[in-house]
Amino acid sequence: MRQKPSFSVLLLCGAIMGFTGCSGSQTITIPPPACPTITGQPPNFGPEAQQAATMSVAIELRDGYMKERVLAEMDQPFPQTAPQQQLTIAEGDPGHIPSGGVKVTQAKLEQRFDNAGHRINLLAIDMMPWLRKDELDPQDPTQNTYRLSQTVVSTRSFTLRLRLIPHLISPQTVADLTERRRMLTCDSNDTDCSGVALQLGFHELYDKGFSENVVCSSGQRSRNYDMISAQVLQGVLDSVNGKIIPPTTPGGQAKTIPAMAPITIPSKSIVDMISGLLSGPVNLTGVAVGSDQHLKIGLVLDQGNQIPFDPIAGFRHQNADWGVLIEKGFLQTGITSNITSRAAASAPPVTITATTVDLLPGEFHVTASGFATTTGLSCNVPVSLEVSIPASICKNAMDQSVLRLCPGAPKAAPTITFCAFWDTIIFGQSTATIRTCPTCPPQPTGTCQNQVVQFSAGPNDVFYATELDTDGVFYLSGRSTLMDTKRPGKPAVPNACP
Repeated sequence: MRQKPSFSVLLLCGAIMGFTGCSGSQTITIPPPACPTITGQPPNFGPEAQQAATMSVAIELRDGYMKERVLAEMDQPFPQTAPQQQLTIAEGDPGHIPSGGVKVTQAKLEQRFDNAGHRINLLAIDMMPWLRKDELDPQDPTQNTYRLSQTVVSTRSFTLRLRLIPHLISPQTVADLTERRRMLTCDSNDTDCSGVALQLGFHELYDKGFSENVVCSSGQRSRNYDMISAQVLQGVLDSVNGKIIPPTTPGGQAKTIPAMAPITIPSKSIVDMISGLLSGPVNLTGVAVGSDQHLKIGLVLDQGNQIPFDPIAGFRHQNADWGVLIEKGFLQTGITSNITSRAAASAPPVTITATTVDLLPGEFHVTASGFATTTGLSCNVPVSLEVSIPASICKNAMDQSVLRLCPGAPKAAPTITFCAFWDTIIFGQSTATIRTCPTCPPQPTGTCQNQVVQFSAGPNDVFYATELDTDGVFYLSGRSTLMDTKRPGKPAVPNACP
């Protein structure tokens, strides 16, 4: 994980009741704290994506998962002890230990609307400032080791609200492949690298002690703006925008601390999964975001049907950390297109006139009908197909979650002297041949197909599927390895494939 700027809280002696280390009782007049200085520049993710009104696919992330993602980003490891030399390491250098920061107590998603009725997606983070306390370790005879602790300023707490700014990153929006890889951390072998990133932008800092927004600019200052709120605001803006530390010696180099990393959504992996299901390229063309308690990302694809985007998440499985809903009509259109094009390319050609795809509990049910134009007799032969395809989630031999599809024996209805052989007529592997023969040979049963449904969701985190719902919908859900580490002892799922 890249080094993140700390929320540096440098408080004057005596500014907090009960903080020790001051002596005497003289009165000191503290000048008004200065407004923040922004030295960094947030990375350019291209234009903000206009929120789409429709979607083909929805990705849902549970609120508890989002909280852990935030904690993993903001609560950096803090050592219990450190040698004296390490305490002198300057900010921006490896091994630096901040003298203060904030402790995150809660993170949640919120959704608001502006005056024009546009949806604003927010991440609200409750936090309290802390100061580092250093004490000599009595067990070190050299007196070179310090015990470190965090003294929380419990009398002051704040809520930071960050805006989730959606960016659709594709060759059309960011032409440079190297830039796209940097933004989305794509694999070096990925020559496309498209996806969605949610950039974190500052929205407001709310001082819960004084019930006011912390504001300081050339023309406005919040009523109770003081040394504490000033330092918290400065630290927040440094984290959002990044920070440049000037050189400490003539001719030295400035140090750059990067801004907060965006929340990257595993949209590309899901689009690739859908491309695999339909055996054809599917491209991402739009995005919509909902943040009413849970996070919901609607993806607009360049094929299939679309439905209105509903910003409210609808998790179908209680123990899931994430879910993916693929619109039923999208699958219907994709499967129909595959069957139609492949049948037309067969010899002799088959013209499909009607196709239905029904999603039933635990299976797909596909029917197709049309006619074949024979070569030798120059006549049309009516043909039809019916096939059931059981679907389930299981673990393959490499311990990967897969969507397992096992087409059954197709039922074909040709004329007396013509046989229609349809082999695995689903997800791009359909073939159709018409041939003359005295007796039709038995229909092939086909083999199972395994589509991997497991992909990286961020640093040290992998999403893997555990359940599938096909009762009128196509909904995959699963768990996160990040969350598994937070909940040890949960049973391993799914089961091994047969």
